[in-house]
Amino acid sequence: MWEKVSRERSSQKAQEAFYRLQNDHQDAVSGAPERSLLKASWRDCTEAWRGEGAKGVQGRLYDTLQAATRKRLLGELLGSSRPTLETPPSLDEKGQIRLRSCSGNGASAWLGAIPFDSNHKIFPPLFRTAMRVRLALYIPELVRQPVCGCGQRRDLEGVHGGKCPTGGGPWRRYQKVGAAFFELLTGVRYCTVGGETTMGSLGLDLIGPLAEEHDKRPNLFTTLPNGDSILGDVTLIYPIQDITRLHRNAKKAGAAAKEKEGKKHTHYDDACRAVGIRFVPLVFETYGRPGGETVRFVKEMVRQATERLGEMNDVSARQKIVDRWWKTLSVAVQKAAASTILASV
Repeated sequence: MWEKVSRERSSQKAQEAFYRLQNDHQDAVSGAPERSLLKASWRDCTEAWRGEGAKGVQGRLYDTLQAATRKRLLGELLGSSRPTLETPPSLDEKGQIRLRSCSGNGASAWLGAIPFDSNHKIFPPLFRTAMRVRLALYIPELVRQPVCGCGQRRDLEGVHGGKCPTGGGPWRRYQKVGAAFFELLTGVRYCTVGGETTMGSLGLDLIGPLAEEHDKRPNLFTTLPNGDSILGDVTLIYPIQDITRLHRNAKKAGAAAKEKEGKKHTHYDDACRAVGIRFVPLVFETYGRPGGETVRFVKEMVRQATERLGEMNDVSARQKIVDRWWKTLSVAVQKAAASTILASV
């Protein structure tokens, strides 16, 4: 009985969120094709609810949202011509960056996360904000209050709100994603995890040539099951926040994350080498795309986890661990970005 009531409530909430998203698109895009797409997809979902269960419906919702995202970003709904790989769409640089930043390992995993626990649950206000950011739609809260607490006028897509220190900006983002890494690493057998720590507490010489590095604080310290130690520093970066780098970031996927990784290495490498600990920058673009070193770190940790569970050759078990990591991190990134924007209002 409880399961039936729970499903009905979930279905009702999902339907309401879907219609809100539909109305957002209807306001932003002229014509009716996208509205009919969303309506048809919702009918398919509700008809399949009992037959396929929550997992099947989740897949349909995921596919529809991905299709709607792609249509919105590529501008397919505004004209009769449909862009192809041979004829690239006429997107501006911000649109190209946003499209590339929504792709990559785990970048869209949050859309397929089933909210069975707090790590995979996004509350409706945050979900709506994350979807509007992803689709480059105006955020109503910013329309109603266009001036930030710092005195500057906000852009209506939330870029200023995401980077402004008003409301705890960067700290709020790093804390949420760092907590997700902490919990995932804690779940790896024989892995010891610590939070933020100073380089001095790890043994950096107070009077040596690197004495000024003594108070630097990476977000994460962990000892892996194989005995290696790693220092990580979590960063979320808006790839469209710097107008002087738009052209370069638009030409290559993950360019903003790669640049930030380089800056983190410059900041921490000397001190980490002095104490004999490997440094890994854990960088995400706020539209979801992880940096290359973050991808390699997640792959390494998945391998360590499967080895410790004795399931190295079990493809199904390995895929479950991969899904759990990327969905947990992806949800954390979107919650962090959305909550930072709303906290600045």
